[in-house]
Amino acid sequence: MYLNALCYAELASRFPAVVGGAYLYAYSAFNEITAFLVFGQLMLDYHIGAASIARSLASYVVTILELFPLFRDHIPSWIGHGGQEFFGGTLSINVLAPILLTLLTVILCWGVGESSTLNFFMTVTKIVIVIIVIFVGAFEVDVSNWSPFAPKGVKAILTGATVVFFAYVGFDAVANSAEEAKRPQRDLPLGIIGSLFICVVLYIGVCLVLTGMVPYNLLGEDAPLAEAFKSKGLKFISVLISVGAVAGLTTTLLVGLYVQSRLYLGLGRDGYCLLYLLKFTQRTILLFILKFGLVYTDPPGFSCPGVPIVPVVGIFFNIFLFAQLHHEAWVRFFVLSIVMAAICILWAI
Repeated sequence: MYLNALCYAELASRFPAVVGGAYLYAYSAFNEITAFLVFGQLMLDYHIGAASIARSLASYVVTILELFPLFRDHIPSWIGHGGQEFFGGTLSINVLAPILLTLLTVILCWGVGESSTLNFFMTVTKIVIVIIVIFVGAFEVDVSNWSPFAPKGVKAILTGATVVFFAYVGFDAVANSAEEAKRPQRDLPLGIIGSLFICVVLYIGVCLVLTGMVPYNLLGEDAPLAEAFKSKGLKFISVLISVGAVAGLTTTLLVGLYVQSRLYLGLGRDGYCLLYLLKFTQRTILLFILKFGLVYTDPPGFSCPGVPIVPVVGIFFNIFLFAQLHHEAWVRFFVLSIVMAAICILWAI
C-alpha cells in the first residue's frame, strides 16, 4: 500500500488545483475512455459502499439507543438492525439508513468547513477509542493464542490481504480534496502518507489485541471486537466500541459522499466529449507524449522515489492481489467496463 501511496502522493502534488483523483490521473496519463472506465469503477464502489455503510451505521445507532430503557425493545426492525426483509430476503428496507445519508448530505451541502469540523471531531473520537481499546486489550492478551501465527498458511494471508487492501484506499479521498487545501503540494503528500502510516499502526494494534485476547477460530463474525471484550467481562469497552463504530462509519460515509461530489465535478468540467478522443491524430498523440514527458521530468512538489521501480513493483503487487479475488469480482469488473464503454460510444454518437 505504501508503494501506491507514494505514487498517489506525487500525482496529488502534480495536480494540486484540480479535482478528480484517479479519474483525473487516468485522463492525463492515458485517454478519456480509460478515465471514464476508472470513473465508473470508482463510482460503483462509492455508491454501493455508501449504501452498505449507511445500513451499518443505522444498526450501530440503534444499538446505542437501545442502551437507554426508553428505546430498549421498542425500535422496530425496519428502522435498524438490518431492516425489514421482504420476498424471502431479496428486498430489505432500512428507513434510518437513507435518513442518515440525507443528513450527512445536507451537512456537506452546508459547506466544506462545517463538514470538515464534524469529520475532525468524529475522527478524533474514533482514534481515541481505538487507542483505549488497544491499551485495555493489551492487558488481556494471551500470547499462546498467537501460536501458530499463521494457522491457515500464506495463501490465506494473501486472500485476506485482497480484502484488507480496500480498507486503505482512503488516500483517493485525500487526493480529491486538492482544491480545498491551502498548500496542496505540501499538505496532500503529507496527508496521504501520514494517514496511511497511522492507519497501519492502529490496524495492526487492534488485530494483535483481538487475536491475542480470543483464539481466532472463536471470534464472532458480526461484532468480533465487542464480543472479545465481553468474553473478558469488559462490557463498558463494548459500549465504547459501538460509539467508535458510529464515529468511524460517520466519517467514512461523509468522506465517501464528499468524494462522489468531487468526481462528478471533475467529470462535468471535462464536458466529456469522446469525439475528440476518436479524432486523435498522430501529431496530437506526439504532442501529448512530449507534454507529459516534460511534466514528468520536472514535477513540482513531492516526487515518488525510485521511479520507475516503485510504480512497477506497485503495479505487480496490485495485479497479484487482485488475482486472489473471487471470480464474482472479476465478472462485476468486466460487466461494468462493458457498460461504461457502451455509454462512451453512445455519448459520442
